[in-house]
Amino acid sequence: MVNYEDTEVNENYEESSFEVIEYYCKIEKYARTIELVQEKLDEHIENGRLWYILGFSHLAMEEYDQSEEQLKEALRLGYSEEFVYYTLGHVYLKTERWKKAEEAFLESLRFNPNNEGVLADYAFLMKIMGHRKKARQLINKARELAPENGYVIKIHFILEGINSPEKQRVLALEQYMNSNDSELHKLVNLGNHAFHHNKEKEAQEYFRQAFLLNPENKSILSFLEFFELGGFELGHPLLAPNRLIERVGGPAVAWLIGIVIYFSLIVLEFNSAAILFIQSFFVFVLYTWISLPLVKLIKIWRNKNG
Repeated sequence: MVNYEDTEVNENYEESSFEVIEYYCKIEKYARTIELVQEKLDEHIENGRLWYILGFSHLAMEEYDQSEEQLKEALRLGYSEEFVYYTLGHVYLKTERWKKAEEAFLESLRFNPNNEGVLADYAFLMKIMGHRKKARQLINKARELAPENGYVIKIHFILEGINSPEKQRVLALEQYMNSNDSELHKLVNLGNHAFHHNKEKEAQEYFRQAFLLNPENKSILSFLEFFELGGFELGHPLLAPNRLIERVGGPAVAWLIGIVIYFSLIVLEFNSAAILFIQSFFVFVLYTWISLPLVKLIKIWRNKNG
């Protein structure tokens, strides 16, 4: 997630009267931040920074529609285009609008091509979209620009944790643990890392510790609730199609492969085979969408029945 402390610029507004808002946002008390900003907006409706903080806080609260609307208002009012587009990129990333996320990150980089945070998040987006070579180029550039930046090290750790050899994952983990990222963020990312490597109990403990540090974080709470319901084994046989998609590079790459195969069959005039393939492919993709809730429901049923 975009680091609020890296988005500070000087604006002409009453600094002293906004100190409390700035403080609550920096310590990630976003619900309180939103309340305070809304109280101030009546008097400062044209203050772009207030709208930015409001949009940033709603993003952190996973309220993406409100966040997008408020960030666009901050942009309209002339607030830093570099920071607004960067944060909008996160809104689009969270809502899986990959193309719009890329456009937003590129627009932010237009104002500052050497913003290491944007480069790191753009690398993460490229990894999701299946562009592994470009992702590595971007994260390497971010690391060259800011080798000690905790956020860049964190994104590098996350990227290396996805389908990378164990040696690279261990090295990235060591670098991340020695970074200046906050204890809360380290616990969350270690939890995610353990979760994606089938270490459910370890992940649960990381998220439990993170929750104690910030009980207001919705994402952490949702993970804990999920584990309390029994979670699910990522190695479950019903999730084999999901693992296959991850191995080929993610949903975007899987869709691309499916489309290429379909049109190749059409070009080769294997029309019947093309129709059969596309029907099977859609069933396969649909199953990957419902498989996680399905396995979760099975585990809940088993827990209730003993």
